[in-house]
Amino acid sequence: MRIGLVTAHRYPTPREIRLTKLAYSLDRMGHECIVFCPGHSDDKEHDLFDYGRILRRISAARPFSKIKHISIPFNPSWTHWLEQVFQAEKLDLVITRDLRLSLPAITAAHHLGIPAILDIAEHYPGLMQIVSKGILADVTYRNPLLIAWLERFTIQAADQVWVVCEENAHRLRPYAKELNVIENYPLLSEISQTDYCQHRPYGLASDPVRIVSFGLINEIRGLDLAIDAFAIVHRHLPATRLVIFGDGPLRPTLEKRAHELGVASVVEFRGFVSPTMRYRAMSEGDIGIIFHRVCELTNHTMPNKIYDYLSVGLPVCATPMKPVVRFVNKEGCGIIVEEDPHKVAEGLMTLILDHEKRKRMGEAGRNAIRERYFWECQEDLLENIITKVMSK
Repeated sequence: MRIGLVTAHRYPTPREIRLTKLAYSLDRMGHECIVFCPGHSDDKEHDLFDYGRILRRISAARPFSKIKHISIPFNPSWTHWLEQVFQAEKLDLVITRDLRLSLPAITAAHHLGIPAILDIAEHYPGLMQIVSKGILADVTYRNPLLIAWLERFTIQAADQVWVVCEENAHRLRPYAKELNVIENYPLLSEISQTDYCQHRPYGLASDPVRIVSFGLINEIRGLDLAIDAFAIVHRHLPATRLVIFGDGPLRPTLEKRAHELGVASVVEFRGFVSPTMRYRAMSEGDIGIIFHRVCELTNHTMPNKIYDYLSVGLPVCATPMKPVVRFVNKEGCGIIVEEDPHKVAEGLMTLILDHEKRKRMGEAGRNAIRERYFWECQEDLLENIITKVMSK
């Protein structure tokens, strides 16, 4: 079959790892994959990637062209372009990612009698509640009520909906014709080659225990909580380090906070790490932290980094987000702490001092990932879903 994958991001990009994994599996099943996405004037219109082809809608530098090509749900020029290229490519199925271009993609597909699957990663109304872009944006295109309506309308239009965790499935199932959970597990082909963390015992000043964070640095990630808690930890246990991999708008504020608390010399900001190097970077650590703020957004999605941490044997210390609590308690691969610097510090110090517990949790998580929670284990489900959708 010819399957179109639609994304609002310029592809390829680290922000679309899930799309790449979908293409990888569809290619292994014998399907032909074509990615449809926006492009800039210096991009190629037609391109290749490891698992198929890319067809970009190129935006010229002129202001009117940029407006015409903007990736938003109610842009008729996107619907028109997608309908043209879907027809030209003789697609059998369309899978569209997230909300920005999904309504144009579903509309274009249905005009041509092509079934369309919506792959939705987030709780979008919840996301809008925490992402402020100014008063005008907040009351118009980032209005949570508007986004909630758009989300529901798009879900109802799709022939099938995919989400990444059970909590979001429970929220959205009443509005979907059919819904399945396709977890965002890592590729076994990648994690089978990963390094394993050292599980250092505490006490060696020359080789301190490292607490690591990986990902975008912004308000929702709770790294201010991490630094505040680490300052307490370091006062009691000086042979420790906090290592932050990633970058983002909050980094200068966090660097200032570390300086104010007197821990700037033991809080390392390593910057952006490429996806191909992320496992090696994480394996330098001893504990992986996920201190995201608990809210509607984080209670309805599973952070990818939990799988990445466990892939290298890192035990997890996390705030009580519902999907993470469910997973950690089931697999015994970490601890859950309240969103309070002293409670976080207490939990971290318990893990730091109990080397055997850290090792036991890390090994439990790593075994779970390699035995049950890897992307390829979902390929039979993907094939069955696609067969069912096409039979209708």
